[in-house]
Amino acid sequence: MALGNGIPQLDRVARAARAASDKGGADRKPSGSGPWPAHVAMIMAGNEHWARAQGLDPTAGWQCGAANIFVLVDLAVKWQIPYLSLFDADAACGNSKAQKLLITRVFDTGLQALHDKRVAVRMIGDRRSLSPGELGRILAAERLTATNDQLRLSLAVNYDGRSEIVRAARRLAQQLTCGEQNARPHKGQTLNETQLSDNLDTGGMPDPDLVILTGGRQHLGNRLLWQSAYAEFAFFEVDWPDFGRREFQQALADFQQRDRRFGGRPAKSSA
Repeated sequence: MALGNGIPQLDRVARAARAASDKGGADRKPSGSGPWPAHVAMIMAGNEHWARAQGLDPTAGWQCGAANIFVLVDLAVKWQIPYLSLFDADAACGNSKAQKLLITRVFDTGLQALHDKRVAVRMIGDRRSLSPGELGRILAAERLTATNDQLRLSLAVNYDGRSEIVRAARRLAQQLTCGEQNARPHKGQTLNETQLSDNLDTGGMPDPDLVILTGGRQHLGNRLLWQSAYAEFAFFEVDWPDFGRREFQQALADFQQRDRRFGGRPAKSSA
């Protein structure tokens, strides 16, 4: 996949970095006997740090980071991960250039490749501030891929975890005000977590089982505040453009070894 877009040496640097990350690896799915995640979320950090380390403009980091999305999508499809959600740290920090690049790569120039792999794409985030052109491209991509069933890929655009919860509460309140039967609690009942979850941007998706953070990040940064309550976490020092097959295998293999308790206590030993 060519990444150039007028940035000198970018394609060559990206290929070399990816080869180093994946050296000795193969597309083998981790073979542990533990549980397999239905939903993996990635917080993609380190694009600009990667570019500076290569002596390149920050734009090069965003370009390579966007290209790496397609590497992870290929692996998720091969390894039968039903849901993959992506959160770009640069775009989340108010970087409109990084956000526009992501929209273009996923919902425009890279869309046909995703569609051919039967990947359904979806935007999560606040759509109100998007330009008509951006929103139109996203809606068209969602319509085109809506029935694809190999992977459900969600890309966070203009996303803010606290704002998401507020918007979900407002939607639920509006449903109650309008008297929608499915939102109105029966006598003696109260509103429940499922109703709020259904009104989040991620409504209809399972909560993430595994959240992977790159670039040395060890905090959610206002992402998936509700949904990650019982998620497992994996932390990598490697910057997002260098995150490849080997690191993904490592994160998944480690996940299979986790004793997931979902807030409960560990089972008592029979000894």
